[in-house]
Parts: sequence; structure tokens; C-alpha cells
Amino acid sequence: MTPMLLSLTLALAPAPADEKITLPSGPPPQFGLAVIKDGKCKVHFPELVPYTTEETRTRVVIVDGKQVPVQEKVAVTAYRLEYRTREVDKPRAFDARGKEIDAKRLADLLKKETTVLLSADGKPVDPFYLRTMKDGTLTLAMPIAVRPAPVPPAREIPKPRDLPKGRNVKE
Repeated sequence: MTPMLLSLTLALAPAPADEKITLPSGPPPQFGLAVIKDGKCKVHFPELVPYTTEETRTRVVIVDGKQVPVQEKVAVTAYRLEYRTREVDKPRAFDARGKEIDAKRLADLLKKETTVLLSADGKPVDPFYLRTMKDGTLTLAMPIAVRPAPVPPAREIPKPRDLPKGRNVKE
């Protein structure tokens, strides 16, 4: 086929329908391992657990025109990875296209420990995320408890400092 004929063929061919992609309305899924033994579905998954520690930090303040180091205690939130295991009596499972999988087929698919995606809110995974999944990937719709970050301990708020002499502030 000549280049001219090929370009004409491509130019006259109907364009594929533009698929509108919208941002997800639900939370992203999480990875986990699932297996069904004795009629119970066990799911193992990682979870980021927040914790607060207190650190002593040094900052420089100006006192009488001189820089003075001052140590203060600061609450710092950090995260550590912990692994959780949950048993689900009747898991709802979906394939990579979002079609629900019946319980008998799911038991066959999860005879041995298998990597799955977990819906964080207990609903089917949003189609936005399904676009990135390969065929054969399972999703389980089970709510995963998300822990809020711990509230840092109350600390005294310092009083405002006076401005250095010679500085005018318009009110």
C-alpha cells in the first residue's frame, strides 16, 4: 500500500468514540493476600499506623538584639507499617471488569493465598481504578478501618513578642 493510500484510509476511517474518564468517587483500593480455608476467607493486609513522639528541637530567637538558641519540645506524628488479618464470612468479590463473582467460583480462585485488591469502603472498587488492573485480578469489597492520626498533646502557645525598637507597624 502506498503511503498516500494509507494516509487516505486512516483519514477516512471513523474515529473511535472518545471515552470520558472521570476522577474516582471512592477511595483507592489497597493490596492484600486472601485465602479461603474451611469456608472462612482470611485477608492479610498492611496498614499504616500513626503514632506521636516528642522531640526536642532547637530554634533561634532574638532577645535584646542577640540570637539566642532555645530548646522546645515538639510533638511529631510518624507512621509505621503493621500487618492485619481479618476473617470475612461472606466476602463480595469482583473481577477486573467489576463483575461480581459467585461464592463457589471465589472459593476455587482463593484455594491458595492470592494477591487481591481490597475496597477500603466496603463498596465495589471505582471503575477509575479498575482501568489499571490486569485481567484475573480480584477485588474484595470489605471495609478496612482507617485510623485517624493521633491528636498531639496540648502545648502552651507563646505570647507574641514586642517588635524591635524603631519598627513602625501600621494598624
